[in-house]
Formats: sequence, structure tokens, C-alpha cells
Amino acid sequence: MAETYEYKGQIIEVRAFQKTSNPDTWEPVIFITGVRHFLTATGDARKQLFPTEAAAIEYGKEAAESQIDHAIRTQ
Repeated sequence: MAETYEYKGQIIEVRAFQKTSNPDTWEPVIFITGVRHFLTATGDARKQLFPTEAAAIEYGKEAAESQIDHAIRTQ
């Protein structure tokens, strides 16, 4: 499952991958205008695992939008 949409002129694609080490969890992966952005343990977007694919996608959307908003504020 993936979701692609536009936010403030940027194309966001959010995917969720099921963890092979723990198949009960999903990890969001975000791409902003074709570039992968890693969710890390610092900043607005914290790397987390989720119990459902939909929850991982929703979190990825929030994280991507937060990164775009931060980039706009700091320009």
C-alpha cells in the first residue's frame, strides 16, 4: 500500500513495509519529490513501528508534512 499526494507544492509518497523481523509491525517510509527521507530518532519525525499498515501510512504523512513545514520555516 502506498499513498501519493501533493502538499505545499511537493509530491509526497508514503509507503509502509512490514518488518520481516517482527511481522506484527509496519514501518513508514517517506519520499518527498522522489527523494527518500529517513525517519530518525531525532527531530519532528521519530522512527516508530506501528501495528497496522494504515497507521504507519498516516504517521508517514504527518512526518513528511512536518519536514516540509520545517523546511519552509527555516528558509
